[in-house]
Amino acid sequence: MSYEYNLIMFLYTFIYSPFVIIIPIIFIPLIFILVFLFNRKRKNNFISSLYANYQGPNEFELHIHQELRKTFKHNEVFLNYMLGKGDKTTQIDHIVMTRKAIFVIESKDYKGNVFADIHSQNWSQKLEYVKSTPSQYTSYSKYGTPYRRHYLKKHIDVHKLYNPVLQNEGHIKAIKYHLSDINIPIVNMVVFSNRGNLVLKPYDNRDLFIIHETDLQYILKAYMDTRPNVISEKDLDYIESILICLNTNSEENAKNHVNRLSILKKFD
Repeated sequence: MSYEYNLIMFLYTFIYSPFVIIIPIIFIPLIFILVFLFNRKRKNNFISSLYANYQGPNEFELHIHQELRKTFKHNEVFLNYMLGKGDKTTQIDHIVMTRKAIFVIESKDYKGNVFADIHSQNWSQKLEYVKSTPSQYTSYSKYGTPYRRHYLKKHIDVHKLYNPVLQNEGHIKAIKYHLSDINIPIVNMVVFSNRGNLVLKPYDNRDLFIIHETDLQYILKAYMDTRPNVISEKDLDYIESILICLNTNSEENAKNHVNRLSILKKFD
């Protein structure tokens, strides 16, 4: 038989073979599945890298929350509260509900000296530390080996910080927006950790407290002992229900909030 005949018979056998039908049925769906799994993994990796900064409440925020729980009941304290307004979110460290007032608390774990003025948009943080620095001159050992001496040098770094009082005022405005039908006093409180030294210009505002963590319990007790009850139990229950309904705190929303802030910092 000729070569052409053998080729024709081979092609005829291959075309009408059942494997020609079985192979596409098996492999085409398999290819689609592999492509789908690959794209989903790539999307998950992208989201994970995009929101890698989200870690929830930090250690100092949890510490302040525990201090608040010593004075107030569980249902009176919100931690890491996420309040939505349109397509934006406002993350609030702590909210405390009492019949005296609503406390909106921002906690800051800053080191060094923090120079603060409530009327300035930015505060400054001064960090001093000692760092080992190589000498610019080359020395030689008794064997003639060159080396450079190291000496300790004092370094000072100054960083700009956004005014946390103004930051917390934004939180308070967001709360008032959703509770506009109730006239309630809201206290702006900023709590600094003991790791830093706060250099604060004097201010006169009975509803603003800028304090260290060691003064938190004393300030809260003094406020609760000296101020009258201005919020009824009925209104307090209403405020609690509203805040619970508005709390959009979930890992997804928190990650979106962190991502939005990181994008804004690029243009700061």
